[in-house]
This record gives sequence, structure tokens and C-alpha cells, in this order.
Amino acid sequence: MQSKADIKAADVVLCDIPGDSSHQAEALVVAVHRRLFRKPLLSLVFARECRQNEAGYSPHQFLLTSEEEIRQAGLPFPSRFDLREVVTKPLNEIGMRTGYVDLKSPERRERYRKALRAAEHVL
Repeated sequence: MQSKADIKAADVVLCDIPGDSSHQAEALVVAVHRRLFRKPLLSLVFARECRQNEAGYSPHQFLLTSEEEIRQAGLPFPSRFDLREVVTKPLNEIGMRTGYVDLKSPERRERYRKALRAAEHVL
């Protein structure tokens, strides 16, 4: 099992939903911000259920819809991540890692980069 200190961008983690600490949901780690003498901060985007096809979604939404992507990420359903809805949380508020998004796939990496650019994130 991976420790919290090993969490990195493209991991999927469980995290309290903002404004509702009684429920956790899967979130994609967009960035890890390491700070001197402080716990790291994570930029996260929560998963939302989506349809299997990509029609009707905005360019700033990153979709995971194939069975392989859903399994690797540890998601319960096909998901979309709206990269314009990034939240920041300290590492100690993050739950367990459920999986990851394999960005070694050139096609998936390019989809992710396009969504980041469309959301105007520079990472």
C-alpha cells in the first residue's frame, strides 16, 4: 500500500467532499505543492459520473470512460473531472489512494494536456 507521502499528480484518492465532511469521494490529484517545513498541499478535482461517449462535454473536462481506465483509477463508474473546479487540500485531509491515471499512454496524456490547457492551468 502506498503511503500518503508518496501521493503524486495523476493519482486518484479518496477525500472529504468540500462542505460535507461526512462523505468521501474520489478525486484526481492535479498537482502536489511541496512547501518548506509544512505539509504538502494537493490540488484536486472530484470525479463525477458521466456517459460512456464524449459527446456534450466541455474541452476542460477530462474523461475516463474505458473499462481499463476506470479499473486503474479505482473508480466505481465512468467519470469526468472538470479541471476548472480545482480544490486545494492539505495532505493530512486526504484518504487512501484508490488508483491512478496512466499518463504513459500517449493518447490519454494528450487528452489530459488538452483539458488542462482548456481550463487554463499551467502545470
